[in-house]
Amino acid sequence: MAHDPIDTLGNARHNMLVKAECSCGNVRYCRSADLTMVYGGGFDPLKLEFDCSRCKPEIKVTLLEVHPEPQLFITF
Repeated sequence: MAHDPIDTLGNARHNMLVKAECSCGNVRYCRSADLTMVYGGGFDPLKLEFDCSRCKPEIKVTLLEVHPEPQLFITF
């Protein structure tokens, strides 16, 4: 099953999470629907800027789809 690339927040499914992960191990999750309300549907989720309160490095952003079964994530 092929997946279309998710290049905007508007293309992300409502049950997707945006994972912001710092190299120091600090991780935050945001719902794509919430980010769409703040930044708009045309914003590229991989270009979101997050800050780490611990060390201030560059943050890696990953999109995750929440699966109905507990603790199962699908990474894109």
